[in-house]
Amino acid sequence: MGDVWLDYPSVGFTEDKITICLNLFTRDTPSQFEGVAIFVVDKQAFLNAPHSFSFDQFVVTDQGGTICPAIVADPGVADQFLVGTWNGNFNGKGFLALYSITGSVAAGTTSFQRVGFLEVDQTWAFRGTGDIAPQKDSAVKINVGDARMHWVVQRHGRLTLAHTVFLPHDAADRAAVQWVDVSLDGTPAVEAHGLFGGNDGDHFYAYPSLAVNAQGDTLIGMAAFDDTIFASGAYAFRPSGGSFEAPRIYAPGDSSYNLTFGSGRNRWGDYSATHVDPANGRNFWTLQEYAGPGQDVWSVRWGCVGVPAAAIN
Repeated sequence: MGDVWLDYPSVGFTEDKITICLNLFTRDTPSQFEGVAIFVVDKQAFLNAPHSFSFDQFVVTDQGGTICPAIVADPGVADQFLVGTWNGNFNGKGFLALYSITGSVAAGTTSFQRVGFLEVDQTWAFRGTGDIAPQKDSAVKINVGDARMHWVVQRHGRLTLAHTVFLPHDAADRAAVQWVDVSLDGTPAVEAHGLFGGNDGDHFYAYPSLAVNAQGDTLIGMAAFDDTIFASGAYAFRPSGGSFEAPRIYAPGDSSYNLTFGSGRNRWGDYSATHVDPANGRNFWTLQEYAGPGQDVWSVRWGCVGVPAAAIN
């Protein structure tokens, strides 16, 4: 890969693979983007003693950065799907790029390819106009990054994914979280999508992560911003077969936040995490940042969302 540094890692897995994706930048000044590196690890060799494992490597130079591999929770699935943001506004639609990795690392047969594009009936900008997210008791706004893909889960035969988007596409001044369900029955296609935020009067939302449990419920964790609250952690729940409830703030911010590290950007993020509780396969754990006690401090709070067992007919 040459003399580069690695940025913004994301990790997914299947029955036989662990997939790690990183953005590549040269060490020159100014640094230049060199593509996305994808490392595909033999999962069984990695997990089992003596932990001597092999991996395959691919480099993608036409994506524009950040390809997110799926966390595959369906048993017996070896093929790996990956998703990247492609174009937020083309002929009145938004587009995501869908990739796949097939074959076996152990057998030396892995293959990486772009499967196609996912068409979303919603347009967005890749980033907002600088620091745009408001906060309580401060005229200083918060930078919430860009529209790169944040989290992809494959469960119950479909992909569910989420990322930050910026609206409207031609003069972006609001941040929202977009979720998308992708059917894998036949040719992959978008079957449903929606937004948290994006309208006047809504909170701003950003940096989502998500999980889908064994009974098909979904939880999306995210950061929440508004001029009536300090930067907070929130989540939205969707029961199996139902619709998403409005986001709930579980980690309310305690103070204002202004921390630029001399960059000129009051950045927030860049990550959150949401997973299913392995103890019962039903409840969720989400980890979100919030503005902690004391000015210009960020903190992280764990939250457990209990879900009742599905009714048995």
